[in-house]
Amino acid sequence: MDFSSIAQRYLQLADAVQASPLANKRECLDALYASYFLLNEGRLAGEASVRRPSRADEVFSQFLHLLETFCTKERSVGFYADKLALSPKYFSKLVRQASGHSAPDWIDASVIREARHLLRDTDLSIKEIVFRLNFPDQPSFTKYFKAHAGMTPAQFRKQ
Repeated sequence: MDFSSIAQRYLQLADAVQASPLANKRECLDALYASYFLLNEGRLAGEASVRRPSRADEVFSQFLHLLETFCTKERSVGFYADKLALSPKYFSKLVRQASGHSAPDWIDASVIREARHLLRDTDLSIKEIVFRLNFPDQPSFTKYFKAHAGMTPAQFRKQ
């Protein structure tokens, strides 16, 4: 199984944990992310003895670390590319090459995962969640959430 397939399975598992009725979802997701980062680092270290990790692998690993830190504040490819001192076009190419998915897909998945957590596991109002996720206003957040989750934040919270 290639790393891209494993990465996709981690995303699916994170979504399943997020949608579950578990009381300790946050801790489970934290452990899952830590496991993913260790797997990725181990893959890079293991491949280093066979071959030098590609530039794409290195950038992708750095991107995942940045995403964990900044996904609630930054959603632009340009931000992450700038943090890695790369052009957005080259950065996007490397992320797709390493993971099989685009940088915006990774960013959106992280933001939606955090939004689901805040909606399901906290008593924060939607307005407070909009602020925490750095959206300009509630309608923008609702449109974004509905496009990625298939329902409005209020509908998601009611289910």
